[in-house]
Amino acid sequence: METNGLLCGDNQISIWLYDVVETTRSVDTTVHALHKEVRALDDNLKSLSHTLRGCQSQALTLMHMNDDIWRSIENNLHDCGEALEELQTLVEEVKKPIASRNIFRKPNLAMRLGMRKREISESQDKISKSNSAMQTAVGVVSLYG
Repeated sequence: METNGLLCGDNQISIWLYDVVETTRSVDTTVHALHKEVRALDDNLKSLSHTLRGCQSQALTLMHMNDDIWRSIENNLHDCGEALEELQTLVEEVKKPIASRNIFRKPNLAMRLGMRKREISESQDKISKSNSAMQTAVGVVSLYG
């Protein structure tokens, strides 16, 4: 199972969200909540990756796990990747028009985030569900490992 690609994607998104939270005074609580979810997902993906790497040295450790469990974990990773891709697209759309560093950058960013509040909230929900799935995956793999 490959979690490295997901780790890179959610880390880049998290860095951008942190920058938005830090540079925009009137940042919406939705963006802050999304940032927290992405950071938590990043932590869970790192934990799953670490746990799986630890089990690689013991070839028989995870061998007795049911195939349905592996399929479920794989599906959860796929869903997580899709949610991160959608969020990356949203981030790129919000970032694109504010590339300049003029005095209207912060108000423009706040306005664009406000206009995308529903989409941001939907992304937060998807990331939250992915986060819960990854927490479960870490627990299951740790239990068997």
